[in-house]
Amino acid sequence: MSMQAGKYIAKAVDGGFGTTKNGNQELVIEFEVSQPPEFAGEKIFAHLYFSDAAFDRSLESLRRMGCRAGHKGRIALLRRG
Repeated sequence: MSMQAGKYIAKAVDGGFGTTKNGNQELVIEFEVSQPPEFAGEKIFAHLYFSDAAFDRSLESLRRMGCRAGHKGRIALLRRG
């Protein structure tokens, strides 16, 4: 059975910053699903982009993933290039 769009319980297991082909900063986070049991161990990826147009949405996504205010300083550095 393939995973469908929905809500899953997952833990971030890896991630890193990079640059898109358009020259924008990108953060990719790899998650491992734990619930529901039929998808335990599956990997899902979040691609967050830090262009001017996507910056606020990416910060909101990080907050929804559990990233706390202490990380905002590190993310804010992306704006400075």
